[in-house]
Amino acid sequence: MFRAGNSAFAPVSAFQTNTNVFNNSVMTTASAQNVKNVMLFSDLTNITDTLTPLFYQYSLGNFQYVADTLTQDYYNTMSTTLSDMAQNANIYPQYEAIRIEITRAFEGLRQCVYQYATLLDTQAKYAIDESILNDMEKLKKYLEGKRGMSIFPDCDVTVGYATLKPIYAMYVELFGFPEGCVFEVDKLAIAQSYL
Repeated sequence: MFRAGNSAFAPVSAFQTNTNVFNNSVMTTASAQNVKNVMLFSDLTNITDTLTPLFYQYSLGNFQYVADTLTQDYYNTMSTTLSDMAQNANIYPQYEAIRIEITRAFEGLRQCVYQYATLLDTQAKYAIDESILNDMEKLKKYLEGKRGMSIFPDCDVTVGYATLKPIYAMYVELFGFPEGCVFEVDKLAIAQSYL
């Protein structure tokens, strides 16, 4: 406590207004608001604790870890959780700004998972025996064996109909198909609320 003349000034926290509390038995509106602020930001911290190892592993190039951890089910759970944590942006502008950035971080990591899966598929499709490419005799034999062959062999292809899970079907119905195939967290939660 600081004293200036006969006045006593108590230090005030960044979240609290200067109010008199007698015997620590009165909880003011400002104190209750402080508790809510701390709880809200604490919840965001818990969410960022799940993001930290994902970003760290991604920065190390361990994309398989990110893909194994950030499954579609896990992403859906985090989407719902983050959407449920939404607050009035007029009352909690800083909180909402941080929550939205965390949401975008999850969306970005999910897009990374899609790109990694595409990379693996592409590598598998275009895997060519390196020994053939580096040995002219083997390459000639390989190409001679391909002469006269059709690039597209005759075959019948039957494809079953794709069905979307109800939450994604509702999302597409409400907002259209998302660009890049990444379903936005807040919109996914809204679609969930219609089910």
